[in-house]
Amino acid sequence: KASAPTEIPPKVAAALSKVLKANKIDESKVDAGARLQLASLPEDAGMATIKKLEDHKDLSEIRNIPAWMTGIMKGVRNEFGLEAYSAVRKPEEESSSDESSDSEDEDSSSGGESESDDEEEDDKDDKK
Repeated sequence: KASAPTEIPPKVAAALSKVLKANKIDESKVDAGARLQLASLPEDAGMATIKKLEDHKDLSEIRNIPAWMTGIMKGVRNEFGLEAYSAVRKPEEESSSDESSDSEDEDSSSGGESESDDEEEDDKDDKK
């Protein structure tokens, strides 16, 4: 497998534009990150994402469209049994990550940023 595509399939791009126009939402509201993630989906999964956008009655009530789309795409990836999306891919890891991706699908969760607050708690305990 090569690196993730950066262009949204034409059919998906046209459907996205149609939904945005129908809801009077400027194309610029869908940022580069959301577009890259949409581009990384196979066409059928991309169309499923757009269908979910269409099914939402009033997109104008959504404040952060890219974040909302990202949540939808995460669900679509699960439905289609696709690997979780990672925005950061180091070039030297691409070839090795392809080999091990099958066994790590279920275990790969986004751990988030977990900076330790243990030191502050220890300081509180020391003060008597």
